[in-house]
Amino acid sequence: KVEGRLFCEIPTIARWLDKCLRPNETFFEWGLDPGLYYYSGRRPMTTLAYCHPLLGGPLVDVLEAVTLRQLQALRPRVIVISKPLLGLGLRSPSLAWILSNYQIVESAPESAYFSIFERS
Repeated sequence: KVEGRLFCEIPTIARWLDKCLRPNETFFEWGLDPGLYYYSGRRPMTTLAYCHPLLGGPLVDVLEAVTLRQLQALRPRVIVISKPLLGLGLRSPSLAWILSNYQIVESAPESAYFSIFERS
């Protein structure tokens, strides 16, 4: 269930991301809300703009491999993870890599829907 408050948080988090990132940088979002890219004015850095195709389906293994390879090569400074998805305990190679190589940003705005991480 998605609450309406999510749609109020997206522009706020996106503006914060835009202020934190250098002009030539972008971020990666492991979540279902590509509006963060729109409101921040940043382009997605991987083939996927949201992780829905990584949650299941016939191409999940191929798309996981591509996403993981892109993340490892590009190593974004900032990654945003959907709190509701994080709470599901999903087994995703890309998510596991993120969680082992990134740490939570304590100074990020409080959000019910997004956790913001930076490279360790």
